[in-house]
Amino acid sequence: MANASLLAPASPQSVPESFKESSLSATSGSAVTLPAKKFPKSARILTSSHYKFLHRNSSRLFGEQISIDIRQGRSASPKLGLTVSKKFGKAHDRNRFKRVVREAFRELYTSLPDDLEMNISPRKSGANLSKHAILLELQALLARILRS
Repeated sequence: MANASLLAPASPQSVPESFKESSLSATSGSAVTLPAKKFPKSARILTSSHYKFLHRNSSRLFGEQISIDIRQGRSASPKLGLTVSKKFGKAHDRNRFKRVVREAFRELYTSLPDDLEMNISPRKSGANLSKHAILLELQALLARILRS
């Protein structure tokens, strides 16, 4: 699992169009850059069997707020799965966690290797998770894999 290419940048042509930034022209004539808000199927773990396979054949890393099942898999692009149980909190809390993690994944997407698959779960209930905190923890956990 220790692979020096784990955080190697993905090739520019492998970034899905929906992850790239789009520009819209404002009324003043200047271009306004807005981040894309889509999460394409090519970047998701979709089936129950894929989640089960990932859980059985992966390394599990624990951070302070999240746990990650991670493996270098068979995919052509980095893939993200999210698992949030009802123990975490009400639906709006679970949805917020998933939204924050997806946004952190979008920011890290270009620095992830093409064959990386990961499933992220919260470790404890807490609706006060910020995108910045999740992003820092993801980076730290991925860097820990490089060291081992």
